[in-house]
Amino acid sequence: MPEITSLLLQDNCRRKMGKSVSQPLISVLMTSYNHAKYIRQAIESIWLQSYTNIEIVVVDDASTDGSAGILESLCERSPVPMRIEINEYNRGPAYTLKKAFEISKGELVAFLASDDVYAPSRFEEQVRCFAENSQLLLAYADGQTLNADNTYGSRIHGEKVKTLLLRPPKEVLNYIYTHVSPLFIQCALVKRSLLLNSNAFESSALADDWLINIKMFEYLAQKGQCTYVDQVVCYYRIHGQNLHQNSDRQIALLKQTIESNTPAKLLHLARANIYWDIGLALLKTKQMEAIKYLLLSQANQFRPGLILDIAKRALLVAYRGLMKVFQR
Repeated sequence: MPEITSLLLQDNCRRKMGKSVSQPLISVLMTSYNHAKYIRQAIESIWLQSYTNIEIVVVDDASTDGSAGILESLCERSPVPMRIEINEYNRGPAYTLKKAFEISKGELVAFLASDDVYAPSRFEEQVRCFAENSQLLLAYADGQTLNADNTYGSRIHGEKVKTLLLRPPKEVLNYIYTHVSPLFIQCALVKRSLLLNSNAFESSALADDWLINIKMFEYLAQKGQCTYVDQVVCYYRIHGQNLHQNSDRQIALLKQTIESNTPAKLLHLARANIYWDIGLALLKTKQMEAIKYLLLSQANQFRPGLILDIAKRALLVAYRGLMKVFQR
């Protein structure tokens, strides 16, 4: 990723002074927790945006790695309005994101994790979609993974999500009721009114972005429109500190989300899909627990084609266990 230079920042400031008053203010919300290694690059990627009417709102969740000091230094020289709040103690991502939203003022709202990076022209095309359609409340786009060595990986949405988001909002809602949400909120641009009217933020939730998507599409299923822009707008960094790497937290997140939000008539399907995903994710590290979740998936919705797959996986687990015994 390019380094920020004083020349670039000066040019960015000049462009801001000449911005059109017709540009809606975009609030970029960021939650920060122990990403001192990455947060400077995240903030600077916002500074380099070609769209100019932006404010940054960062809430640090009581980081212990010096992130708050870096943020304060960045705030002092920010070429765009920037506000920082620091939680007195760790409150979790959902509470922290809600706090950032309550502080923000923008008509449009975007999200960026403190370890991710925006593409330079992240906003123009999505803003144009809003300008052309007064019924539009949500515009999604694509992203790309960013590896530890700063090389780019695969698309994070791709054709499957593109196809999903071009369906009616009610169909999207039913999908995210019953599957792990494939939607990366970092790629969304949202009307503030949608977030307010859908009560998108819950302070106690574990699944902040999944739940936000459920709430938004519950509202969109009744009123308003969404669209998809086939453009990479965000780079999602892959590293060992990603929250989703914590398997116990991730399992609790998945369970809480479907049990609290999925309608009763879809709950067995949701459990079947989610437990299957959990089982597959655990196979490399916790084989017996993985088999338990795979069987729970079948108990919620019997799918004969998967029984043989479970049997093969169970035999493989047993074989590996026996080999460990004989190798002692």
